[in-house]
Amino acid sequence: MGPSVPRKRRVNRPENEEVAAWLFLKHRSMAEQQPGGLPEHQARALSAAYRCVCATNVPIRTFGDLASLRGVHLLKDSLPGSTLDLPQESPPTFVSVAPSNLHQHLGDLLKTEKGADLIFEVDGHTFAAHRCVLAARSPVFSAELFGGMKEGNTAGAVRIDEMEAEVFKALLWFVYTDSLPVTEEEDEDVICQLLLVAADRYGMERLKSICEEKLCKFINAATIATILTLAEQHHCDGLKKACSRFLGFPANLRALLDSDGFDHLSRSCPSVAQNLVYSALVWWD
Repeated sequence: MGPSVPRKRRVNRPENEEVAAWLFLKHRSMAEQQPGGLPEHQARALSAAYRCVCATNVPIRTFGDLASLRGVHLLKDSLPGSTLDLPQESPPTFVSVAPSNLHQHLGDLLKTEKGADLIFEVDGHTFAAHRCVLAARSPVFSAELFGGMKEGNTAGAVRIDEMEAEVFKALLWFVYTDSLPVTEEEDEDVICQLLLVAADRYGMERLKSICEEKLCKFINAATIATILTLAEQHHCDGLKKACSRFLGFPANLRALLDSDGFDHLSRSCPSVAQNLVYSALVWWD
């Protein structure tokens, strides 16, 4: 017959009730897990600890507190890997600190254009910005605005070619707020593709990673050719792995090879297209 489970006694301090409950459940679970019940030395140690916790007025919050009680000297040696893992008592709070709202202030700065010292012209639209903020967030902007090129010192607007106005607007929003603007759900994948290209162009690695992560969720038969091309051209290793996983299913690979998108992939990334054809030949040989 295994050792009896200790009977629960009244705990003098409320904070010790959790410790007593832990010891009670520890005793029972260990007895159930070992054939024939607990060894006598472990049962004796747990029972002694339980009785001491129930009888003491000293708050017990850590295993060290428990091991220091008189009559519990056997517990540490009997259960060397045990920890109480109880929550520590928090000190009283006298001051409530509000969460950071730096992104809100910088976002308002972008919206109001207050103190802007730079104008961009993109696809027929103009955008006011602050060169110091741009330089701090992008090494490419830093080189252009404060390096040898110093585009920001020209009298007119800085012209940005090969980029849509909506994409540059989203890029600026991320520069100031470290977040993406809210877009229509049906346009999200397209915006992410274009924004990934812009992020790579301006050396904004966090934005690039965010777009890459989002595009992994948009991989399907209709988008695989475009997304795989994008991943290859802009060195997006994670996105390429996601595309490879999708194409690991023969039906998905066959659909890509039969689509018009494969022609685009063949022209843009011929080595990738050749590898896919080779994989298909191996599977279907």
